[in-house]
Amino acid sequence: MDDEQLLSETGRGDKAAFMELFRKYSSPLMGFISRLSGVGNEVEEQLQETMLRIWTKSPLFDPSKGKARSWMYRIAGRVVINWMKAKNARGRNLEVKASTEIEEHPDPDRMPPDEVVIRGEEVRHMMAALTKLPDDLRIALIMRHVEGLGIAEIAEIIEVPEGTVKSRIFNGLKKIRELLVKEDENARKYFL
Repeated sequence: MDDEQLLSETGRGDKAAFMELFRKYSSPLMGFISRLSGVGNEVEEQLQETMLRIWTKSPLFDPSKGKARSWMYRIAGRVVINWMKAKNARGRNLEVKASTEIEEHPDPDRMPPDEVVIRGEEVRHMMAALTKLPDDLRIALIMRHVEGLGIAEIAEIIEVPEGTVKSRIFNGLKKIRELLVKEDENARKYFL
């Protein structure tokens, strides 16, 4: 069965279909949620809430309006955004998760040790800059450049026009570049 059929069957109360979706998507959704929120131990709670919403809202899924994958990622994105809003409303700062595992990087076992260190530092600086962006820009960049989602799929997930997604990605990259240049200038001043 394809994802759309599994989700439709889940909507009819088929627990086996839901378990198949859970098996297939819990890990990718956990990574997606983690990269969006970076909130350590709350990621598992957000995944549980996402899967619960997928189960309870699956009767509303209409395959003629989009793909099952986009529909589930949209739910996960909403869960994360709601958690961030609630956390910000309580006046707490979000914890930052500086992950060094981005799949696009070459295998560290095949790289010279000095390059592994340099790439690790680059990733840490990039992730730190990413966390300083407003939520809308950060989410668009993570979806595009970390999750590898297409513009149309991102637009469907976060429910904005494709032009808005492109604008957020452009502005997010511009802000990251500015932050990294500023950080590099500050580092040079410190060491020179």
